[in-house]
Formats: sequence, structure tokens, C-alpha cells
Amino acid sequence: MKILYLSSAIPEEEYMHFANSSSFEISPAAYKFNKLLIKGLSRIPGVEVDCMVSNTINKKLQKYRVFDGVIKSEDDVDFYYLKDDKASGVGMVKNYISFIKEWTNKNKDKDCAIVCDVLNVSASLSAIVVSKMLKIPTVGIVTDLPEFVGPYYNLEKKPFKEKLRIKINMDIIRKFSSFVFLTEQMNDKVNHSNKPYCVIEGFCDINMESVKNELEDKHQEKVCIYSGSLHREYGIEMLIKAFVKSNLQNAELHIYGDGNYRKEIENICKSATNIKFKGFKPNSTVVKEQLKASVLINPRPSHEEYTKYSFPSKTLEYMVSGTPTITTKLPGMPKEYYEYVYLIEEESVEGIEKALCEVLNKSEKELHNKGMAAKEFVLKEKNNISQGNKIVEMIKKIK
Repeated sequence: MKILYLSSAIPEEEYMHFANSSSFEISPAAYKFNKLLIKGLSRIPGVEVDCMVSNTINKKLQKYRVFDGVIKSEDDVDFYYLKDDKASGVGMVKNYISFIKEWTNKNKDKDCAIVCDVLNVSASLSAIVVSKMLKIPTVGIVTDLPEFVGPYYNLEKKPFKEKLRIKINMDIIRKFSSFVFLTEQMNDKVNHSNKPYCVIEGFCDINMESVKNELEDKHQEKVCIYSGSLHREYGIEMLIKAFVKSNLQNAELHIYGDGNYRKEIENICKSATNIKFKGFKPNSTVVKEQLKASVLINPRPSHEEYTKYSFPSKTLEYMVSGTPTITTKLPGMPKEYYEYVYLIEEESVEGIEKALCEVLNKSEKELHNKGMAAKEFVLKEKNNISQGNKIVEMIKKIK
């Protein structure tokens, strides 16, 4: 099977080079999700993956042209950069369609499928158009619903132009042949025609199997790590207040990432010496620090409507590290996860404080055993190869 994957996942070399650029538009979570899935699919026997990337990400990437023979390769995956001459939306769609048709013709003797990040409207529309013309199955990867992307999670508060964009995006999404969802609730919201779908929540990196998490390598202090989007809406403000209020001895809160609460965090760290802001770091650096921590925490509130339709990628990243996770009961999280994490029962400053105190007062051995059980679970059930295989098996059924 030959898969054309349309997304913003560029090779690691380019990503790390441009990650701190002001014109760089890929979120770390989206990048890691797509790259892990691409790697997982490419390691399935009988599956070959090509990746089509729009180079509007950064002007410096425009040196890579799809039609001049320049291709970047990584992990047996070829990355093609879409030609972009400051094209309009219609122009971008034409460029996508030209490439997809050329790619399809090149691989006409193989079973082909198009996998697409549905939030890329130009790529999605192009995939749908070509799939109808050439009878190729399409798979829509739905990591977020369009209405929950952006500063306003309440659809009614969004400007008219944004509402129109969301409607157009949803109309296009529903035309895919099949879907990959992160939660079962997404299917109810999107798949009104009962098309084939699978739910994968996300995936962990199979390569973490060889990464050791040892008690003797832990920090001497009880280090609690939060990594990810530093948006107030994601509970980071409550977490900081809870940590300060807990007054835990020999404990530190380390924070990685960027977002709308960053400035406040930097100011808090000037007076709270046990809270350390580490800034935006490469994922490989963050993972190494997770291995040395006592606990990892995700305080994202579960009462917001959007949480039914999302599964934070950090949950699986945390669990596969082998360091125990403290998390809220997110509605998109299946109950099979509950025995492998510590749950925040009350989503308030006091509730998070209580969870922190109860967990960090457990013995090092008990915490380590909990974390390693979680790692074993996700490596077996949720790795990027096994989850990718669910998608491949779904494609086979619709061909």
C-alpha cells in the first residue's frame, strides 16, 4: 500500500532549525502527532509513505520545490514541498491537486490512499477533489474540531468570517471516505453518514521502549513537570496556585512550553523560587527531563465542551516516559487509562493541591512502579505502529 500523507510535518532537521522563528506556524503538539503517525505507518510491512508539505510554514523553506526534483528523506519517508508562489487559496488548491494527480499517476500500479490533516482546508479540499476523480480512498485525521481551534472555544463568540470558515471546513471534512478520531464523541459530531472510522486517542513513540527510567537517575528534589501549551484555559494558572499553596518541602514545579500565560509565569518565578520556568525546549530535551522527574501533571479542566473532542498528546507522552502522571478526568479519556494514572478528583486550586500532596508523599518506589505500569500499558496498546495499523486495516476494508 502506498500512502500520501498531507500535513505540516516537516523533517526533524528543518523543524528544529525553524522552531523559534516568528513566522513558524506549526504547534509542537501537531508536529509530534503527525511525525509519530508517519513514522508508525512507514514501519508497517507492505506500507510506503510519502509526505506532502505546504512550504508556507516559513519563507526559508521555499527553496524546496515539488517540481524541481528536490526531495527531503527521513526514516524511509520522502517529504515533498508544495510549490508556493504566494498563491491565493484557489492557487494553493490548484498546486495541491497538480501534485496529488502527479503522485497518483506515478504510483498507479499500487494500492493508494490519501491521509490528510483535516484542519488544512486547502489540502483537504484538494484530496477530496482528486479522490472523487480517481476513486482513491481518503482518510481524514481529526485531531481537533474546527470550532474549537482559535481563541474562542464558544462558537457563538466567533466573528462571522470565522464561523463561515468553520462551516466550510466541516463540510469538506464530512466528504472524506473514512475518519481517524481521538475520541468516540468526535464520531457523533462529524460522522453523520456512518462512514468507516477508528478511534486511536493518540500514540506513544515505540522507540521509548529502549529508554530507561531509573530511580537512581531521578532529581534529589521532588520535581513535578508540566509541559505543553501555557494557556490559562488549560489549567496552568490553577496548577501554579495549587503548588504554591501546597507548601511541599523539597519539591519544585518545572514548566516547559509557551502560551498566553507565559508572562505571568515569568513574573511568578521571580518570587517563587521553587517554580522554575524552562521555556520552549526541543521535545527530546523535555522527554529527558521527564525521566528524571517524580511526577508529570496535566491539569486541563474537563468541564469545557471542547474536552469531549480532544485527547491531549501529552498524556501518552507522559505515560510512556515511565514517570507517573497526575491528570484530570478528561471526558475523552477511556476508563481503561484510570488505573495507570493518578486522578485529580476536584478541579480547583484546592483539589489540585490535594492531589499533589497525596501523590508526592508516596514512596519513590510506589511512584516508580505506577509509572512503569503505565509505560508498559501504552507501549503495548497505544504505540505509533499498532495505532497506525488500525488505520491501515480500516483503509483495506474500504478499498
